[in-house]
Amino acid sequence: LAMSEKGGVLGAVTVQYLLEKSRVPFQSKGERNYHVFYQVVSGHPSPAELSLDKGCAGFHYLAQSGVTEIAGIDDKADYERLCTAMAHIGIESAQQAEVFRLLSGLLHIGNASFTGEDEAAIEPSSAPALATAVGLMSVSGLEQSLVSSSMTTRGETVQIKLTKEKAALARDALTKAVYARLFEWVVGRINDKNGSGALVDNPTFIGLLDVFGFESFAINTFEQLCINFANEKLQQFFLKFVFKAEEDLYSAEAVAWTRIEYQDNQGCIDLVEKMPTGIMRVLDEQCKKPGSDAEKKDKAFCSEVGETHRRNDFFMDARGAGQKNYRVEEAFAVRHFAGDVCYVGAGFCDKNNDTLHTDFVKLCSASGHAVLSSLFAAEAGARKANTFNSVSRRFINDLNQLMVDLNSTKAHFIRCIK
Repeated sequence: LAMSEKGGVLGAVTVQYLLEKSRVPFQSKGERNYHVFYQVVSGHPSPAELSLDKGCAGFHYLAQSGVTEIAGIDDKADYERLCTAMAHIGIESAQQAEVFRLLSGLLHIGNASFTGEDEAAIEPSSAPALATAVGLMSVSGLEQSLVSSSMTTRGETVQIKLTKEKAALARDALTKAVYARLFEWVVGRINDKNGSGALVDNPTFIGLLDVFGFESFAINTFEQLCINFANEKLQQFFLKFVFKAEEDLYSAEAVAWTRIEYQDNQGCIDLVEKMPTGIMRVLDEQCKKPGSDAEKKDKAFCSEVGETHRRNDFFMDARGAGQKNYRVEEAFAVRHFAGDVCYVGAGFCDKNNDTLHTDFVKLCSASGHAVLSSLFAAEAGARKANTFNSVSRRFINDLNQLMVDLNSTKAHFIRCIK
């Protein structure tokens, strides 16, 4: 919140860190996808236009967890509130309709399944879902892009056939990328409405930080490591701030006191981010290595982390953390301030690479769907190759900048109890 010298609010800007894109194609048992999907399916006044007639149960991306409704949440009523909120930030009804068509298209893409041994083909039963997605998103060539990818060498472009497993990964990569860009687009519209430019002209501000909650599930992966690493950094800031404030108070009031020693978690922070052997640094190097077998890369990553940090006080192998069903090349554990967490390596390399294949970028940027094409316009003009784009590096950089901002301000904490 940008503030004037007299205490008036000049404007506001919203910044998001690490959208959990993997929630779009996958949710654990008992969890839901993002609320907006259920709101559109339940509340849209013309579900037939978007082929939503079968309800949430008709979509793999919504029904796989076994939970489509939550007690106390009225998705239909929330859809109406969503439309009102979108109108308030300048997204009028015509553009709202485009957003809902796009979200519906992602759900239909999620219903695509594949067959074939060495070369993937669209499962005939899911062909209608893809045809619907093509119509809703106004794209051409979607089916081809899901089962093959182009490669250009020495000026010649060839089509590489994908296996059905890689086709499923390509499907999910596309839906995650579109949803993430759409989310950022909405945040941008909110900032445009709230006058985010005021922060450039006036550096005096009040920042409200919604802190990640520490996460430890039955299966923890890349997102949990990022979230828990953020908690480590914020915990360190909290401890230093609180103890320093107490020391200053005692000194100001001339109260005799004995210095209090507290547990420093710098070792855990270094384990994750320190160059060149931190877990995230090792992950980046593994992602850069040639080869397209994600499973082999994930195993090599876990093995290297285990070998590099086996004597680190903040590191344990999975068996040491009580997860005896995982081998060294499959998982590892970190001793966080809030408890030991075992991280399963499967999917780490894929989730750490924010690069979408150029075939999908071209397909989306050429779409007749105005919102979708705008989401990829900049990339289509700038992208020349499928280069590695590290999610973890960007997250660490953003987090470190956040810590700089926090250390330049006076902090106040609200303790929340679930």
